[in-house]
Amino acid sequence: MLKFVGRRLLQFVPVMIGSTIICWGLVWALPGDPFRGRCGQVVCSDQYVQTMTQRYGLDQPLPVQYLVFLRNLFTGNLGETFSGQDISAVISQALPVTARLAVLSILIQVVLAVSIGIYSGLRQNGFVDVTALFGSLILFSLPVFVVAFVAQYVLGVRLAWVKPTVSPAAPISELILPAAVLAIGIMATLMRVLRASVAEGLHADYLRTARAKGFSERRVIGVHLMRNVMAPALNVLGLEFAALLGGTVIVEGIFNIKGVGGAIYKAIQDREQLTVSTMVTLVIIFYLVINLIVDVACAQLDPRSRDV
Repeated sequence: MLKFVGRRLLQFVPVMIGSTIICWGLVWALPGDPFRGRCGQVVCSDQYVQTMTQRYGLDQPLPVQYLVFLRNLFTGNLGETFSGQDISAVISQALPVTARLAVLSILIQVVLAVSIGIYSGLRQNGFVDVTALFGSLILFSLPVFVVAFVAQYVLGVRLAWVKPTVSPAAPISELILPAAVLAIGIMATLMRVLRASVAEGLHADYLRTARAKGFSERRVIGVHLMRNVMAPALNVLGLEFAALLGGTVIVEGIFNIKGVGGAIYKAIQDREQLTVSTMVTLVIIFYLVINLIVDVACAQLDPRSRDV
């Protein structure tokens, strides 16, 4: 196991560097000057633009800026926004909100996807199975921003069942709808993977062997089958976590949630390139850590995956 973890950690470094370089390049490739339009109705003077450019080190070549950015990032200096606020303070205010939203979304998708997926696999071609397959195709094909706008308008504006926007405190009751919107796409994928894994596993040799040994059907299904079908489900959940993080930016922007995604959304609108780069880099690191944890969990469930 230690060798497996060490191999994954070695892969962690080039992936993180490569992804941050791509993110940095895309953000700073945006045309225009980030300081020209920051003086309201008045045109910013050349002296102001030059001073701000030198203050944030934007007069240096991009490779030098990137190396300075990495050095500051790993020494805990996240820098400040172009308005003078510490980026670490922005993240500390926004992170608890996004954490609540993400945890609630994961709980919704895991509970629904696992229960429906396993039941559909055990009762193939039944009413629940056919309905779940048809419904998952529809949910999987819907972009998250379309679902968010429709849910906000229908449930929040027309029917007034929920608040169309989330208050700054972001209580759990107000986060249920955005979390459900986030969970839809991932839930459909996870449900189909679980259904296929259970349907395939019912005819596997290890189940016939377990039954031949005299184990009860509850133990055969609950222990032997579930241990084998959960490994691919965890892999899918880890891979789809990127979609969850990307969807957070969209959903938090639409529902006016003051989380990390909302902060990134606002920073993009305000052309805060440094803020966007820092927050997206932290999201990338968090995503890589989550996938490392998922890989270790899958290796525990299925030792054969350690050789991959």
